[in-house]
Amino acid sequence: MQLRQFEKRENSKAVWLTDREVDELLETTDDELHRFALSLMARAGLRVGEVHKVQLDDLVKTEHGHIVRVWQGKGDKYREAPIPAEIYWIGRSIAEGQQIIRHTKRTLQAWVTDAADQMFRETEEVGWSYVSAHDLRRSWATLLIQAEVEPLLVMEWGGWSDYEVFRDHYMSIHDPEFQAEERSKLPWL
Repeated sequence: MQLRQFEKRENSKAVWLTDREVDELLETTDDELHRFALSLMARAGLRVGEVHKVQLDDLVKTEHGHIVRVWQGKGDKYREAPIPAEIYWIGRSIAEGQQIIRHTKRTLQAWVTDAADQMFRETEEVGWSYVSAHDLRRSWATLLIQAEVEPLLVMEWGGWSDYEVFRDHYMSIHDPEFQAEERSKLPWL
């Protein structure tokens, strides 16, 4: 986990989770609806405001894999983001009608906070106390970049249009494991 201070917010931090930490966070909930919502943020890069609009018909199987359709992303832009098969099947199994999540953005944010608080209690890692819904999206994008997914494709999947903003906020951090690998290339580090 890595944290950075926000420039204009004193008591808040941006958080980047490792892949393992994302898995651990998702494992904290036994509720399939909560897991589905958190997974859409952490494994598909959806914004919290996009998650609560996902409908059953937005979960689609294509010849290239499973996707979620985001009809009105930021700026009312349409996009398609790949999702793991597990998210697809969880969404289909919990859907009661077209609308899958019948909760407000604030409730979804609280689910993230509750899961992070549980992780804090289990690990005593203070970084968990700063984790927000947007940190799941931030971690998703950064993990894709670190896995060497083409940055322009990550931008397309995540709905970013400004390369400089994307580069500054998502391509400028590296998880501790990646840093350790890079350091190992130099015997004097």
